[in-house]
Amino acid sequence: MKQLYLFILVVFCCIGCQRNTLQGPIPTIAMHPDSCLKSLDISVMMKDSIEVIKLETTDSCLIGFINKISFTDKYILVSDARVSQKIYLFDKEGKFIRYISNKGNGPGEYSVIGDFTIKGDSVFIQDYYQNKYVVYDMVADEIKDDIPYNTHHSGVVALDNYLYFISNYFTSPIGDYNCFRYDLSMRKTEGYLPFTADRIANEPAWTINHPCGRIDKLKSFAYYRSNDTIYQIDKLTVSPQCVIHFPNGEDRTSSTQGGHISGIVHLQQSAGYILGIYTEGKGLRYFLIDKRDYSSQMGKLLRFNSLDRKSINNEFFLEDNYLIFWDTMQSLKLWRRYFDKAEFTNPADKQRIQSIIDLSQDDDNPVIFRCRVK
Repeated sequence: MKQLYLFILVVFCCIGCQRNTLQGPIPTIAMHPDSCLKSLDISVMMKDSIEVIKLETTDSCLIGFINKISFTDKYILVSDARVSQKIYLFDKEGKFIRYISNKGNGPGEYSVIGDFTIKGDSVFIQDYYQNKYVVYDMVADEIKDDIPYNTHHSGVVALDNYLYFISNYFTSPIGDYNCFRYDLSMRKTEGYLPFTADRIANEPAWTINHPCGRIDKLKSFAYYRSNDTIYQIDKLTVSPQCVIHFPNGEDRTSSTQGGHISGIVHLQQSAGYILGIYTEGKGLRYFLIDKRDYSSQMGKLLRFNSLDRKSINNEFFLEDNYLIFWDTMQSLKLWRRYFDKAEFTNPADKQRIQSIIDLSQDDDNPVIFRCRVK
């Protein structure tokens, strides 16, 4: 039955993926809760010494909550969509440059920040309520354009001259699709990954915070509730990458059981790894998948053992083969109390982190950790 389901799924996906060619069967990854470790060490996937970047704190730069972090060749972009409704720009050393904020309902203005994506020197900022993207030029420091859309979605990635909108089971005027490709030159939208509206009519209305992300400059990925397939977006193609099989046997990335969410709630990818968070009832489970053989590990905590077993307490991001995560200064100062007995693989990491914490105030902006992935 499982094989029949996968066959039907592949055929169904190919209908909606133009110019898509599958090379062999889709890998299936089984999650085994019985082998879940107390903690999952991600030091094994790291290549170099870690970067520690203290984000400068000023009266004009007070970050309330971090929704997303993204790096360019020159800048660090930090989105605070929950509190300040701004996107902050820092240089690579964490020095504050400026923030993007143009609240309003007119041209070049946004009412509520949703997702954002970067293409060249431009930041495409989603206005979730006005159904448009505000295009900001980082070099000229000005709003360049408004791009309206009529296909509701919760995530976006930019590849080449296209924006890919990840809809997560929203209906649209052009049909029921889980992915849309928007041609920036032609201002034209095409639908990919069709779904049947009556199939999800009774499903829980659950939206994942980050349903897509960039692997590198040529590839991105997407995943959805009510589906156990991870998709790869590769310029002009959208194709199934792998299937994750859950222990509850329901073959879905998100469901509800007894009032609790069950399934993948956060997932990121590098060229060689998939790192994610899975919930089962009230508990969180972290998982790491090696894409070379699709072997997997699970743990109740996510730790960086080479950094004195530091736990990752907030969302993390994998982008262009870098792991990016952050922590508040209050949390870091608690961790600092144990530095006398701390064990660091690289002593220079300990000295650098200790210096940053000791010179900071409790209410300073968060610290970003960044490390290259193997």
